[in-house]
Amino acid sequence: MKEIKDTTNPNEDNSKRKDKYKYIKIIGIIAFAFFYDLSPIDFIPDIIPILGWGDDIFITVLSLIYAYKKNKD
Repeated sequence: MKEIKDTTNPNEDNSKRKDKYKYIKIIGIIAFAFFYDLSPIDFIPDIIPILGWGDDIFITVLSLIYAYKKNKD
């Protein structure tokens, strides 16, 4: 009797699940940066003109770079 091979990939569902969690993590990081920019609570207060805005820009750019690299994988 001829044996029939199973051609389905058992890891296919797992990879879809990992992709789903990857996108949720990316959205979470971007949402954190967005709300951090809007929040009055900062590492460096916005009252200090350049440094206060600089940490907001730093967090935003860092989160966008992270999201881009994670999405690229």
